[in-house]
Amino acid sequence: MPLANNYALNVFDRGYVDYKKFDEYCEKGIRLVTRLKGNAVIEVVAELPVDPNGPIKKHQIVYLGTEGVIL
Repeated sequence: MPLANNYALNVFDRGYVDYKKFDEYCEKGIRLVTRLKGNAVIEVVAELPVDPNGPIKKHQIVYLGTEGVIL
């Protein structure tokens, strides 16, 4: 799935998980948002505020994967 527009915010669902591709997008400055599978390995870098009455349950900045493992 080629993405090239650095001004877009790309949204992926849990059905699409390709960590190597996510790494490539990040290296190119391509922004993305995705819902993760329950068994995803993450390290939370920052917890951001959400409206407790809104539909968003968590807003986090995370690292994906295990430290030292290149995806």
